[in-house]
Amino acid sequence: MENKYCSHLIHIVSTYLLLTATLSADDSFNNMSVNNDIPVISEPQTNNTLLITGVDYSSGSYGLKHDTDMLYIPWLLKYNHDNWNLSLTFSYIKITGPGGVFGGGDGGVIPTGSGSSDTAGFQPLSGNGNGNGNGNNKPDKNKLTTNEGLGDVLFNITYAVDLALELPFLLEAGTQIKIPVADEKKELGTGEFDWSIYLDFAYNLDSFSPFITLGYKFMGDPDSVNLENIFYTSMGVDYALSQKLHAGVIYDYKEKVLSHSYEISESTIYLNWSVKQDLSLNAYLVKGFSNGSPDLASGLQFSFLF
Repeated sequence: MENKYCSHLIHIVSTYLLLTATLSADDSFNNMSVNNDIPVISEPQTNNTLLITGVDYSSGSYGLKHDTDMLYIPWLLKYNHDNWNLSLTFSYIKITGPGGVFGGGDGGVIPTGSGSSDTAGFQPLSGNGNGNGNGNNKPDKNKLTTNEGLGDVLFNITYAVDLALELPFLLEAGTQIKIPVADEKKELGTGEFDWSIYLDFAYNLDSFSPFITLGYKFMGDPDSVNLENIFYTSMGVDYALSQKLHAGVIYDYKEKVLSHSYEISESTIYLNWSVKQDLSLNAYLVKGFSNGSPDLASGLQFSFLF
């Protein structure tokens, strides 16, 4: 459940299909998993492959005069072997706005607190002020630009500690590496590797399953700026409306990466429908409470089990 773009899309739904493909209805809710944000059942000790894709749209001011809109389309391939889970995420990103809002690699953003009129990547524009091509000739602060392309690649490894130790609650340890594929000149990413470590906890109480994630992210530093390493957390509750239908709410918090940027603070509500053993659908809405989060976001996910 390593922090995500807010708490939605790729890290919202994990392996609910891995459960329904192998566990019976009688014991299917005895081993809950919160790996990737919406709590789902821990994967049984077998081999399975899961494909998750979908679309996420968000909009927010991020402390700037004009809104930044972001379209995020991911493709996650996840493989389960015994207590281990490996996943690889590719994505397409489209960002329209005044600049100063960078792709965070996981579907989220890194707001720098300044627009395109004072940033070029992370490096402030400078010049002699004469307007003869050496800068400082007052670019239009109202100009909006659109950049699009491939997002950063995410590689995740998680280990089901609860299954190994036969614990009465879920406990997973994980790590994520962000591979910088996105174009930093287009503000689609920072151009640097990031590394995260995290723990997922969950406990099943009949139909209710509270969960929490605690993590720490080591930020790679672009040449022109020093990004701070950050703590992040997610917490929430999942409710089983029926054997195939789940609903829940998640709150996410993430520290700011720059002294003049903003922390992430937001809440997600979701509805997950297991259509059949090898297919599930997930819809969600996100409301941001800080300048580091979108004002609103929504998305739809499709999960396929192989």
